[in-house]
Amino acid sequence: TQDRKAHVDLLDAAYAIKSQAGIFGYPLGTEVAALMVDYLNARKRFTRNDMIVLGKHIDAVGVIFKQQIKDHGLGTAIDMIHSLKKLIQKLG
Repeated sequence: TQDRKAHVDLLDAAYAIKSQAGIFGYPLGTEVAALMVDYLNARKRFTRNDMIVLGKHIDAVGVIFKQQIKDHGLGTAIDMIHSLKKLIQKLG
């Protein structure tokens, strides 16, 4: 079905982001993408809340690459992961 194809496409994109982040030395990007992979694997269908959560993961990856955040231990990086996990608990 179309939903299944969208799910597979999103999962493929998340794996690609994870791989590219690792190759180019962005461990935070790898971690965010891994969270996204886990989130996608836990879902069969998408709700509006799921789309919000996935959108925030995509936004986070964009910020990581645009701002070139490579240090995984920075307060900003830790806050980003914490915020995404909190969002997953709240909406997911």
